[in-house]
Amino acid sequence: MHAPDDTAWIAERARAVGFDLCGIVRAEKFPELGHFREWLERGFAGEMQYLHDTRRQDPASVLPGARSVIVCALNYSTPHPASIHAPPENNDDNPRGWISRYAWGDDYHQVLGAKLERLTAALHEQFRETFEARWYVDTGPIHERVAAHHAGLGWLGKNTLLINEKLGSFLFLGVILTTLDLQPTQSGVETPPDLCGNCQLCVEACPTGAFIQPYVMDARRCISYLTI
Repeated sequence: MHAPDDTAWIAERARAVGFDLCGIVRAEKFPELGHFREWLERGFAGEMQYLHDTRRQDPASVLPGARSVIVCALNYSTPHPASIHAPPENNDDNPRGWISRYAWGDDYHQVLGAKLERLTAALHEQFRETFEARWYVDTGPIHERVAAHHAGLGWLGKNTLLINEKLGSFLFLGVILTTLDLQPTQSGVETPPDLCGNCQLCVEACPTGAFIQPYVMDARRCISYLTI
């Protein structure tokens, strides 16, 4: 296994290419994925058939010999006021509507993809041993949120999103799956604690009742799913 200094170097390099957070976790079966099959069987995935890919149960099955997952996060919050603070005036001469904050800029697949490509190239320059690495931005059978949680980037909130204590939940996630044997960011089995507590604001605020209970979302009720 590589030394902790290598893990620190990767985190520093990730920040250099523009990421806000970076963590490393072993490419293994995460305990949260044990509930995923039940979620699928209840039909909560709607028509998203790609979620049924059995490789999602084990990151190591995606890349033969995979040992580590590098998880990077980019905060997409902006200084602009939230659209809900000023409901748009809509008429025939001036059609307007609300657009999700994550769509206010360039396609995040391309933005994160370029950064992950640069980070992957840096890995090949830094580590002279022979290894493989694949990066994904919502394009591979990897549960990015769960991997990010075990890499120490945040907890999985009642809104089913990864929440970082300082940056919140406005986070794009990308991963690099690699055969490099890297030191995990978190020691032992420790993960960031769930700080949702008794708060139910996300569950109560959802206009379509997509959160059928805390930590469980029925995608078929989600406006994002319905409009995409």
